Amino acid sequence: ETIAAALRFLPFVAEGKFWFSCLHEPTLHPQLMAFIDKAPREYRRKIFYTTNLAKRMPQAYFAWLADSGLHNINVSIESRNPALYERMRKGARYRIFQENWDHLLAAFAQGSAPPALRYIAMAYKANFRELPDLVAFLIERRRAAQVEIRFTFDVAHLPAAFR
Repeated sequence: ETIAAALRFLPFVAEGKFWFSCLHEPTLHPQLMAFIDKAPREYRRKIFYTTNLAKRMPQAYFAWLADSGLHNINVSIESRNPALYERMRKGARYRIFQENWDHLLAAFAQGSAPPALRYIAMAYKANFRELPDLVAFLIERRRAAQVEIRFTFDVAHLPAAFR
């Protein structure tokens, strides 16, 4: 099995450096929790993954995550403005993101081993004025251990007016 083969490398990886998923939305996989549960508890601090919190998740997911012992999770967020958020994240609904985010933070406040929260925001013309306040909000009110601002390369599928 692919997961079992990958997990064999955990003893050799530094804390927070085992990319469980960083290139797509891992919470879309129905066996995410089962896959991570295969990692021995003593190696969970090596694992992180990235989520956009765009898919409605059950309460059990947030409770499990708060007790998981993972090193961190990255949460993608570009805006707290619902209309801009939905424009920047096609197919996503801000209401669902916000509900998930609130459930995540409530669970982490109660959990026995919550991961650190790292936030990733992409900087575009559409949201760059909001970024300083967003960073402050994430640090002061949303348990941010780290906030990273990234930018994209010029690529044809992103309109110049959006970049």
